[in-house]
Amino acid sequence: MTVRSQQSIVNLVSREDIIVRADLRGLSAGTHTIELKTDVARRAFADTQPRQITVTIETIQSKSVPVVGYITSANEPPTNFTRTEPQFNIETVTVSGASSLVQRVASARAVLDLSTQRETYVGDIRLIPTDADGRTVNDVTLDPQTAQVVVEIRRRDDLRELAIAPNLDTRTLTQGYVITSVSYDPQTVFIIGSPVDLASLPDTLRTDLINLSGYTTDFEVQVPLILPDGMSLSVLGNPLVRVFVNIDAQTTTRQFDDVRVDVIGVGEGLTARLTPDKVTALVTGAQTVLDSMSADDIRIIVDVNGKSAGTYDVTPQVASGRSDILAQDISILPATLTIALTNGETTPAPEITSIPEIRGEITPETP
Repeated sequence: MTVRSQQSIVNLVSREDIIVRADLRGLSAGTHTIELKTDVARRAFADTQPRQITVTIETIQSKSVPVVGYITSANEPPTNFTRTEPQFNIETVTVSGASSLVQRVASARAVLDLSTQRETYVGDIRLIPTDADGRTVNDVTLDPQTAQVVVEIRRRDDLRELAIAPNLDTRTLTQGYVITSVSYDPQTVFIIGSPVDLASLPDTLRTDLINLSGYTTDFEVQVPLILPDGMSLSVLGNPLVRVFVNIDAQTTTRQFDDVRVDVIGVGEGLTARLTPDKVTALVTGAQTVLDSMSADDIRIIVDVNGKSAGTYDVTPQVASGRSDILAQDISILPATLTIALTNGETTPAPEITSIPEIRGEITPETP
């Protein structure tokens, strides 16, 4: 829209001051080219681009279409339930609108979700106009817009849902190891059979016996379910159960007595006397690791580097000579030792010429 007038008037013109009209009076159904006419509330001239538009006029049409129920596989009742076909209180509805749109409408669809239903469903459902391919047709009107539906739902007598329990042969578990957790999938199973046989089943079915020998780490196995003999029963779906077993080495604590304490960093001209010079070490770890461990794998060190003559209470440093035991897994008793550093020719403490290689981090022991 272009507006021409004095600058002072143009500056005051807003969208609300302009009316554009397309006069359709007297036109019949079909496609028409209509000239646009403009009115401006102020003393100005207006011009539109384009100056005309094309309008298609259709006759209003109505027709009857059937009411149909629509239930996807994901919206069916639970597996151990069955249903009847939806029954509606009306069979057809009237669809109205432009003739080209009405002609596309093939049915009025009622979309139902019965996935959580375990008893007969009764409710009012909004109807959706759809074409032959199930696509929604917009800009048409249905009368009435809703329908009441009834779907009978009942439990199947030839199918029963049972819980599953993995059957672990714990007697075959490697000594020194423990089961920390067990998970499995699926948790339940559907069994098909005669009502009499199904009624005689226990509430939980067990899997085949799972042999644990040789397993010292987590593992996964697929095992079948055990069904009673002499009955005509079958599993709905996959008959195998995936079982995940987590296994860890059994943790325990072992005591090592009379572990030697090494003193390092004694200054020149000083002698050291440590009280006590041997301690008790408590080591926590896997049973299999502790069984192969000895006191020689433990290093207890007192570092007096930079200390002058005197008596000190010291906290030893603890280290492990093994990669499978950490320093923080070792505690010592007593946790605090006393060391006396003296000048003179008193009998020196045994000189430490070398200390075997220590693997792992050395950390001060916390009392």
